[in-house]
Amino acid sequence: MGSLFSLEGKVAIVTGASKETGRTIAIEIAKAGADVVVSARTVEGIENAAAEIRSLGRRSLAVPTDVREAEQVDNMVKKAVETFGRVDILVNNAGGGVVIADTVDQTLEAVDKIIALNLNSVVYGSMTFGKQMRAQGSGTIVNISSTCATEAWPGFSVYAAAKSGVVSLSKGMYTELRPFGVRVTAVIPGAGATNFSKNAGLAEPATPFLLKPEDMAEVILHICQMPQHIEVEEYRFWGTDQEVIPM
Repeated sequence: MGSLFSLEGKVAIVTGASKETGRTIAIEIAKAGADVVVSARTVEGIENAAAEIRSLGRRSLAVPTDVREAEQVDNMVKKAVETFGRVDILVNNAGGGVVIADTVDQTLEAVDKIIALNLNSVVYGSMTFGKQMRAQGSGTIVNISSTCATEAWPGFSVYAAAKSGVVSLSKGMYTELRPFGVRVTAVIPGAGATNFSKNAGLAEPATPFLLKPEDMAEVILHICQMPQHIEVEEYRFWGTDQEVIPM
């Protein structure tokens, strides 16, 4: 396998970039040479991330976006292309557990929120940016799924269904976009040091997760820097502290 490629001159977009994992992904991509658009609902968070990227000597644009809204995703790609002229990398990182409970105990409102945040948002981003990449004849889309998509734990079924959809979407879109030089990868991580437990109303683990934001960033950076003739269909990984027993 050849050497990893520099991202010099590339333009990347990272959603969910106001939180630690998304911010770290965006910064590591910038360190590799790319200009980066950072997106999230929290304005202060993405403005801070953009400022940090600019301190590295790269250009950055903060675009407040609710990725659950297709119109706002359309606006994000419009601003990115107006500013930088192209989009080479999309990292669909935004997501979360919302409510973790047995399926029969979920409310319809919670189910809709889980699907909207974890699947609809990825569909909207992949559609919109995939169209731009198809037109320019190149690009890399990285969709963040979860180990829940391939294994089973009680209470995670609805979340897992959404994340399974992300894997299927990624596979299908690769077959559609491959003829146009666009790659699509599903990243399938295990539990990590994020705000997942807090945001989903779960108890924090007794000991910190071994899988850190910088580990996620390294995986995504590696995928983006792979030679253009190589497609990474899936990338599964988790910390050695997590016990994963296939069902």
